[in-house]
Amino acid sequence: MEFIETIAIRDGRVINRDGHLTRMRETAAHFGFSPPDLPNLTRIMPTSLKSGLVKCRLLYDRLIRDITFEVYTPRKISSLIAVNADKLDYAFKYADRRTLEYEEWKRKGFDEVIFLKDGFLTDSSFSNIVLRRGNEYITPETYLLNGTQRQRLLKTGCIKEVPVHITALKKYDELILINAMLNLKNGLRLPTSAIHPID
Repeated sequence: MEFIETIAIRDGRVINRDGHLTRMRETAAHFGFSPPDLPNLTRIMPTSLKSGLVKCRLLYDRLIRDITFEVYTPRKISSLIAVNADKLDYAFKYADRRTLEYEEWKRKGFDEVIFLKDGFLTDSSFSNIVLRRGNEYITPETYLLNGTQRQRLLKTGCIKEVPVHITALKKYDELILINAMLNLKNGLRLPTSAIHPID
């Protein structure tokens, strides 16, 4: 079984290195192997990518299997559909993401999916969720993957956890999608009306 870490590197500086190391160690401990050492990514990344925001994808198990670097380009998202995913388990960042690929919503013309558990918001297929209400920023108490950006924002008090049922969306002004590449400042922002309920 292989796992991935998606790591942001801005202007040659690795963002939240400790958060990624912690997740790698926790993953390895859960599955009973010793985590590989995280190499000096700044040293091995291409010189041409040492300015701007770069996405580093690290594939590993007991060893580092592959490392790639690319200029980060955010996805364009304008509509999301909420789907029931009561049995979905993605507590670890598996390289195999087939459980998150819901082809049906693509065929219906939606850009992205929001997974629900018992009607409560969790995550999208590639991000955690933050909801803004005035100057208050909250993240659903339920989640699939406790992402490194989510953990960092909780620790710094920038966001707080609250259970959010799909029926409560209208109470919030804005949806923000965050992950290792997307923080509160550059996260993908949409009106909560962009989330369409299940048919």
